[in-house]
Amino acid sequence: MRQIVKRMLVVGELNVDVIVSGLPTLPVLGRELLCEDFQMALGSSSAICASWLAALGARVDFWGKLGCDFYGDFMVSELERRGIGTKGIIRDSGIRTGVTVSLTYHQDRALFTYLGSIAALCLDDLDLSLVARYDHLHSASIFLQQGLRPGLPALYRAAKEAGLTTSLDSGWDPEERWGYDIFALLSYVDFFLLNEVEALHFTGLNTVEEAAKELSHYAGTVVVKLGRKGALARAGRQEWKASGFEVEVVDTTGAGDAFNAGFLYAHIVEGRPIPEALRFANACGAIAVTTIGGAIAPPSAAAIDAFIKGRR
Repeated sequence: MRQIVKRMLVVGELNVDVIVSGLPTLPVLGRELLCEDFQMALGSSSAICASWLAALGARVDFWGKLGCDFYGDFMVSELERRGIGTKGIIRDSGIRTGVTVSLTYHQDRALFTYLGSIAALCLDDLDLSLVARYDHLHSASIFLQQGLRPGLPALYRAAKEAGLTTSLDSGWDPEERWGYDIFALLSYVDFFLLNEVEALHFTGLNTVEEAAKELSHYAGTVVVKLGRKGALARAGRQEWKASGFEVEVVDTTGAGDAFNAGFLYAHIVEGRPIPEALRFANACGAIAVTTIGGAIAPPSAAAIDAFIKGRR
């Protein structure tokens, strides 16, 4: 039996995902397209990661902000249904809950986001004295969190001073400025998780290996997601790689967040070495892309291990 000894705190953005699938082409102005399906699901990188962490077996609480509306009720209900603590979620009648529309295709997706409550959370909303109750802090999509982003260094510094390990997934920068303020934040980040394109944008380098090496000068360990090619990690002079798994891709929504949860669960909660954690994370990402929506039915850790064993 797996014994969970780590309490995970996820602080970040909350929004519903409206997932549109089975489109024949990209949208064209002035034309109407028919889709095969759509659904509303738990959204946001931070929440999908929290959902996978809870399904794998971790104890997870979420701190964030939502509007007092139907979408906000839906998000709280979905988080609680997954066993995630929601006492740290603020409901504000003066804002509307964020919404992301995901146009999904077999190999990738296009996203349209209304920020709403995503941008409203700020450092003053958080009681930093409670951070010490946890063992690990994670956040994501910092470029969307316009209110919290200036306060992230203070949040992460408080976490480190309280003895927590920390992780961060920057997410895509919609303005494509890739701000230098993130490098100051990375000094408090033990695990910086990002994808290949983001790594190259942050560093301006030509290869993911060079980018990971450069970023490792700032964060403790850099973990770069490479999609179907797998993943690599870099810490100091050490580098690890793990190949991906071949699966039939249905929807890539949330695959990177499932990977994040898999890596954090395997390495932080269970103490597996980084090469094993990368393989476990790759399996989580592979399973995530086989269904619509990133967090509709995440599996248990035992199911992930069985998937890996079956692929050997």
